[in-house]
This record gives sequence, structure tokens and C-alpha cells, in this order.
Amino acid sequence: MAKLKEWNVEYHILDKRSMENYMPDDAIELMQTEANINWINAYKSLSDEQKDYLNIAGGFYGDLSKDNKAKADKNEKGHSNKDKNKKKHSFVRPLLSPAQKNLYRDVTPAHFKALEKCIQLSKKGSFKEVFPTYFSNPIVTRKRLDDRVSRQNNPNELQEIVESIQKLL
Repeated sequence: MAKLKEWNVEYHILDKRSMENYMPDDAIELMQTEANINWINAYKSLSDEQKDYLNIAGGFYGDLSKDNKAKADKNEKGHSNKDKNKKKHSFVRPLLSPAQKNLYRDVTPAHFKALEKCIQLSKKGSFKEVFPTYFSNPIVTRKRLDDRVSRQNNPNELQEIVESIQKLL
């Protein structure tokens, strides 16, 4: 950020984790497929604050350092495929940062396990290219977007971003 200021480049730090976290819940539900139904159900069980900071593109696993990913993979491989608890047990949760553990402390083990990976989208392509296309769905209205930001620190954030972009054009 120091370089941006030095170069006099305007920028905005999002209140939420990333653009995916602004997607209205009912639009997320429209993405449901057989492959991601557990992820969608787990997502729906989260509080608004938990949804704001969830790594939708990478899941909890995506938040791990390279070393912790290796630890999680090693621990999971160390359990037999016949182990019934392997599918329910999270090898990721203990490796998260203390802040994440605290934020997601009330998420059930089954829901946590579902959210360890990113949402599986029905459209093919890279996540960062495909996910934004869901914002063009007619269900994503200004009211729904405003509802999604209404309780955050800056409930006018989206309008301010639009105004900043318009000034640049």
C-alpha cells in the first residue's frame, strides 16, 4: 500500500475478504449441484460474519501455509481409507490461525469438513474467471447486494466503489 500511496494510485481495501464474499446468499444457493450440495448447506449454516471472511475460492485448506498443507496432507494420508472417521475428521482445522479457529469455532465438524475445499462450480474454467459471471444472474440485484453489506462497518461501500470508478472513467 505504501507504494500505491507513493505513486498516487487510488485503491480500496474491501470490508469483506474478497469479491466472492459480496455474493448474495440466494445467488450462492442457485449454484447448487450434486457435487457441491454439502458445501452449499455448510455455507448456509454460517453467520454473516463467517460468510464475510470465508475463503470461497480456496476453502479452509487454501488458507494454510505450504508447510501446514503438507502436514494436513500427511495426516490425512496416514489414516486408512477404511477409517470411517477419516471422512468426518478435519486435518485442517487444528492448523488454522487462532483468529480463524475462533471465528469458526461453532461450525459443526461435518460443515467444517465440507468447507475445507472451495465450492465446486458447474461452469468450467478458473475460479476467478467463472465466479464473477454469477453476479450477472438476474437474482443479483442492487437491493440484494445492499442487504449483503448493510451490517458491515461501511454499509455504503459498494456505492462508494461505483462512484470512484465513475470518476476514473
